[in-house]
Amino acid sequence: MAAREATRIALSLPIERSLPRRVEATRAALDALTAAADYGFAEITTAATYEIAVMYRELGGALLRAPRPRGLDALEQEQYALLLEEQAFPFEESAIKAFEANLARLDQGIWNESVQRSAAALTEMVPARYGKHERRDLRYASPG
Repeated sequence: MAAREATRIALSLPIERSLPRRVEATRAALDALTAAADYGFAEITTAATYEIAVMYRELGGALLRAPRPRGLDALEQEQYALLLEEQAFPFEESAIKAFEANLARLDQGIWNESVQRSAAALTEMVPARYGKHERRDLRYASPG
């Protein structure tokens, strides 16, 4: 519920006022999800880890979609967009790390819906690393 509440806080102008409320709500949700992830059951841990990644990804995306101040010229708009991208980047990196933590659970033999969804998210976010598809030769050469 805390995660849902955090994502409902829209970023609005001036961002300096709305962003701290959103970040604080996100931190509260992350604390609850981290406690759940530490519980020790694979199904709960992977689901909580997936939700942690989604929270980070959503906050980064919200920054990128944040409204732009009116009256900026083209250069100022570009600089403002770059500033938002710089602020969003650490959240996207944290999302990737959390998704990767779930994917690393494959080494423990854990493959469930949350791990699958993490793998799919990584394919979208880091296609150069996770979006590769092996091509196999389907021909069979007989030994004789």
